[in-house]
Amino acid sequence: KNIPKALDIWNDITVHYPQDKHAMRFAFECYLATGEFEKMRNLMSRAVHYCPKELSIYPYVLSLYAFSLEETNQRDLAEQICRQSIAIQPKNPWGVHTMCHVIEEEREVETGVDFVTSCRSDWQASLLSHHISWHLMLFYLDL
Repeated sequence: KNIPKALDIWNDITVHYPQDKHAMRFAFECYLATGEFEKMRNLMSRAVHYCPKELSIYPYVLSLYAFSLEETNQRDLAEQICRQSIAIQPKNPWGVHTMCHVIEEEREVETGVDFVTSCRSDWQASLLSHHISWHLMLFYLDL
């Protein structure tokens, strides 16, 4: 009931304070949960634009932007930006997660298994580990 109002507030915060990572993250999660992928993409585009590249959070922001691109069917750009984020920060669970989505959409099952298993140590201790393991299981099921 209050999610649209909260989204308006969080989005307004990110417009006026584009480096507010907490508002960005809350808005991202709500846009994801409500399926408002274009708004999620626009939010993350703005976040990338205003995030200094020297900040440690920059690869994470890139990964979330890449995910939002993938969710709006811009897979080539999503893959390019995702690979950039992983190159900057290999221990990047959101980057791995986004690549899982890109690879799944391309139906490159063996590539998916190889990719996820090759970087297991980079995501295994993360909060996304169970979800990434689920993506790996999907790849194995499709072999």
